[in-house]
Amino acid sequence: MRSTEETVLQEEAMRLLEQLLRELSPEQRQAVYYCRILGWEPSELAQMLQTDSHIISARLYRGLQTLRKKWSSLQ
Repeated sequence: MRSTEETVLQEEAMRLLEQLLRELSPEQRQAVYYCRILGWEPSELAQMLQTDSHIISARLYRGLQTLRKKWSSLQ
């Protein structure tokens, strides 16, 4: 069971992550959401968007790099 403090810290971290996600470009946010949150493969998203899976992989990579950079600057 988590303490109240742990719960508050986790909720704050989630709000911060949501804020950082909103700062990504729409294309990067879409790739991160589908591939990391929903667990889709880049090829599945590429098929849905009728584009190349390399494009989706690049968007995902750049989006995650941006999130990591911004997250680490806040720590």
